[in-house]
Amino acid sequence: MTMQFDILYHIKASLNQLNQTERKVAEAILADVTWVTHHTISELADKALVSIAAVSRFAKAIGCQDVRDLRIKLAQASVVGAHYLDADQNSPVTTSSFADVFDSIDSALRLNLASFDQADFVAAVDILINSKMTHVFGMGGCSTMLAQEFQFRFVRLGYPINASNDAIMMRIIAATLSKENVLVVLSVSGVSPDLIEAAKIAKLYGTKIIAITLNNSPLAHLADIVLALQINETHFIYKPSSARYVMMLIIDLLAMEFALRMPEQHRESMRRARYALDGYRGPNINLPLGD
Repeated sequence: MTMQFDILYHIKASLNQLNQTERKVAEAILADVTWVTHHTISELADKALVSIAAVSRFAKAIGCQDVRDLRIKLAQASVVGAHYLDADQNSPVTTSSFADVFDSIDSALRLNLASFDQADFVAAVDILINSKMTHVFGMGGCSTMLAQEFQFRFVRLGYPINASNDAIMMRIIAATLSKENVLVVLSVSGVSPDLIEAAKIAKLYGTKIIAITLNNSPLAHLADIVLALQINETHFIYKPSSARYVMMLIIDLLAMEFALRMPEQHRESMRRARYALDGYRGPNINLPLGD
């Protein structure tokens, strides 16, 4: 995968090294990147009050081959959206509140809870319960953290499970799996190349795959069972993502469904885990099973 040239970074980093004319071009671009991508180089020159030749010199000064290359790179940069480029889009930061963050999380949880089908969770437990060894993969953002949470929730039930978030290790593990194993893959987007490749490898060996991801994503299409989540992110870039709470809810519901499948056996595993923990932190019924 080729790393894109971050044109906006290079323009900002070069401001102090540009001559007066080139700096006018830079300032015109930074003032409205989206406008520049929809107008000609001649119009950019007019906006910056410089000549077309000056725009050409500016392009080469910041590492572009020519003005055409400059336009292409600016178009790539504008794809991220105006809410990252336009300062006016960020003004809600002055009026946001803790209640706004909570409302966003609450809304996401309610939206997803209404869409869940318990039959999907039952089907997931059907294959988890007979797995000789289960691996859970997650990379980046909340998926890494919640892969560890998934492991914690199931290991206390006496279930053989391992979490991994290293790309090389995931490929190695995937290549050693079989029909006796289950692979759980976490990805909000469902497009992570490393997770997709690991799932493809595991699938070659007949491993059942459970994906917690967006429905109809590339990762979802590889899975035997999809516990689909929905995201309702806003353009307010400072608000924490609510997607991780949705993924955690799915894990919670799945762990509960799993625990209730063999309640006596799992209750004994939890009792032993509690006993081991209370041995060093002291007994307190109000503390969670783990920290």
